[in-house]
Amino acid sequence: MAEIRNRRRGPDFMVRIITFFNIASWLVIILALFIYELTHGSGGSYSSIRLTILDFTIGLIIVKVLLVINFLFCIWGMAINMTRHKRKADRFSLSLILSAAVSLVGFILMMVIF
Repeated sequence: MAEIRNRRRGPDFMVRIITFFNIASWLVIILALFIYELTHGSGGSYSSIRLTILDFTIGLIIVKVLLVINFLFCIWGMAINMTRHKRKADRFSLSLILSAAVSLVGFILMMVIF
């Protein structure tokens, strides 16, 4: 009986893009948290935390923009994942869904609190 060769050479281009979206989305969330921590500070009085209100508001705007961009980035990645989902073994990326949820909740909290 003839032996069947496995001609697959690893993940295809779409799977690599989805993996890139996963990694990039979490890096953006970490960057947003880092910027928020730099602008917000911890401890001390109100005036010592916010030496200039301009720096604080610019930092918050940057964090909000990063969270919105990340949410749109995750939606785009999920759309690519849905078009790729053709085989029985294909799975949806839970990381993209969690990253989109974290970005959306973070943006909503930023809008409500600040």
